Amino acid sequence: MRAWLLRVTINQCRDLARQAWHRRVEVVEEPDLGSTVTQDEAVELLMEHPVWQAMDALKESDRSVLHLRYVEELSIPEIAEALSCTQVAVRVRLRRARMRLRQMIATQREQQSADVPSFSQQIGVTR
Repeated sequence: MRAWLLRVTINQCRDLARQAWHRRVEVVEEPDLGSTVTQDEAVELLMEHPVWQAMDALKESDRSVLHLRYVEELSIPEIAEALSCTQVAVRVRLRRARMRLRQMIATQREQQSADVPSFSQQIGVTR
């Protein structure tokens, strides 16, 4: 049964590849964006993102554990070894740091929505 299913799947994929639509598709090279935006400008644009602004506002201990996990993509045991603590402590610190980051981003959104007038205020409708 398994061999039959594999063969049917392979044949269906080959049939799809032979269809006229696939033969008429033109491959267009992607433009080189590296020449228009320098690396420093790209980093500045990234740092303006709300997540990075909230990360910057966190305590160093929270920021370090989040950085190791999500930027450096280390596993829990690797983070525990790097920070010289237990795996349980790393899990607790990650959970608390994510919670604080979530709260900071929510606070930033509330501040931004308070700074931006509502649609009815923008068009001058009064109640």
